[in-house]
Amino acid sequence: MSLSAISSGDIITDFVAWTEDDPSPELYRRWSAITMVAGALERRVWLRTGAYRTFPNLYTMLVGAPGVGKGIVNKTKNLMRKVQTRDGKPFFSISFDTETPQGLVDSLGEAEKTFEIPGGRKITYSSYFLVAEEFGQIMPVFDMYFVSLLNGLYNNTPSYAARTRHGKPPIHEIKWGVLNFLAGVQPAYIASQFPEETWTTGLGRRCMMIFDDTPMRYTNPFLETEGIKELEPPLLESLSELSTWYGQIEWGKEAMEAMIEWWHGKQARPVPGHSKLTAYNRNRQMNLLKLCTVSMASRKGEEFEISLLDFSRAKSWLLEAEALMPDIFRAMIGRSDYQVLEELHIFLIARWQSTGQQSVNRTILMQFLAAMVPGNKAIEIMMQAEAAGYLRRDGSKPGDWYLPSPKITRGPE
Repeated sequence: MSLSAISSGDIITDFVAWTEDDPSPELYRRWSAITMVAGALERRVWLRTGAYRTFPNLYTMLVGAPGVGKGIVNKTKNLMRKVQTRDGKPFFSISFDTETPQGLVDSLGEAEKTFEIPGGRKITYSSYFLVAEEFGQIMPVFDMYFVSLLNGLYNNTPSYAARTRHGKPPIHEIKWGVLNFLAGVQPAYIASQFPEETWTTGLGRRCMMIFDDTPMRYTNPFLETEGIKELEPPLLESLSELSTWYGQIEWGKEAMEAMIEWWHGKQARPVPGHSKLTAYNRNRQMNLLKLCTVSMASRKGEEFEISLLDFSRAKSWLLEAEALMPDIFRAMIGRSDYQVLEELHIFLIARWQSTGQQSVNRTILMQFLAAMVPGNKAIEIMMQAEAAGYLRRDGSKPGDWYLPSPKITRGPE
């Protein structure tokens, strides 16, 4: 197997290709790259809409059960650590494996740097990239102080003052700070640690939650796809190039018209429908603006302008992620396959009896399962139910119609 091209010139495309041999799913690899590009832009690049400036910083959570492949965040972190300044020092400030609230405040303050912009003027800002394979490494138990800190830093205010618990001075002021974070998190952790107010206040609104429940890809451990190693130098070169960027991103005419149509019209649909995502839905436009900037930076647009291509690509990223977000809360329920099979059997019997012992269409059964488990899991459960004798096809009707099987046909209890 070989890559069709050594480098596409697009950071996100190249990163996904560079990690092809990793067991992580493509969705995780793509969003790790998206967040990496946002982190590389720090606070030096922004997009203006009217009177507002939007910086591209992202809070990204890769949500999935153990063994799905959230370890891709470590490869992302290690790649960014290789980007150096002219004197050989790391350019980006990357987090430790664990981080406390006070440590985060201190680290962001210590990440202050001076950057020379065109014309010889110098600016000072603080930028920090918080990366953890498991969110529990940075917040083992729910900490409202830590959540408030993350919420406050997300907004990129000119100054953020944090009260320290033990250190000196008692008030730590961070000027021109920006924070990006990329972390893996398990649905069980969210269910046990995140109270209801998480979804009605800031953190749930600001996070891009990327869900994938496909099993980890088991590839040949000795496989080395030809051409993959050659992608790392271009990636580092591209990230180094982004570290020199400064300025305002402009809007191309077609992209601006498409954004206006999406913002005010039906293009903004479909909206994630779960009740816990109501607050998130108010932040969708902000996320799309950030992703437009990331797309332009990923392809290293020479005109410093959002194109229609950038808008379309950013929208596709957003809608792909949002379509899976409701599955997170189904996965949080934590029912075993056996429990779901039992409940499906009970539902099918009740439906069969209420219709005068008529068979039930597959669509109705899938709708029942969709309210209980993620979409991919629903298909798997249907296959298990038939194989294990919970239901059987109605041979007298064309198409997918099912009858409940007697419970005894499934073997001893």
